[in-house]
Amino acid sequence: MAATAQRGVPRILYLGAFATMADRFAVAPLLIPMAATYHVSLAAVSGVASLYYLAYGLLPTLYGLLSDRFGRVRIIRAALAGTALADVLSALSPNLTALLVARFITGGIACGVFPTTLVYLADRFPFKVRQQAITNVLVFVALGTTAGTLGAGITANVFSWRYFFLIPGCSLGRARTPSSKWPRSCVAGGPSPCFCWPCSTAP
Repeated sequence: MAATAQRGVPRILYLGAFATMADRFAVAPLLIPMAATYHVSLAAVSGVASLYYLAYGLLPTLYGLLSDRFGRVRIIRAALAGTALADVLSALSPNLTALLVARFITGGIACGVFPTTLVYLADRFPFKVRQQAITNVLVFVALGTTAGTLGAGITANVFSWRYFFLIPGCSLGRARTPSSKWPRSCVAGGPSPCFCWPCSTAP
């Protein structure tokens, strides 16, 4: 059953969980380098974290409604692509105001990836294998959390804090994977056929 659950999860969901968590937990280690870049106080630049977390906490419910209407797969793909673009904007921000806006947008889009992924897995897998499928994704959540905390500090020390945001941004560019290659969940996706295990194992 564990093998079945692992095969049934699209790989992009692992990448999405990893990259969005890395992006989320990279904020705190980068605050001091950001403050140095923009020649502002740490208190001023702390809004970068506050606005990101505010948006991340406020908008998941909206993505739940949108995924009910348009399908889990479409919303996850849109959130992945949007997060990649917002990360690039963060890396290119010329001043603190632009960075604050970019990180608020990033948080508001990134929160559509992992929560919707959990709903997708709950829709797609029956109870007996659902926990294993979710656990497989949570492994990448933990790895992303570690990579974000350590990687951001190392990248900022060796290169620049801007480079770190390009890493999840470029990684999430893989959201271009055609949605036709994603197994649909049983509840979402409109008239698309159900590929919920064990009804079908078609990709």
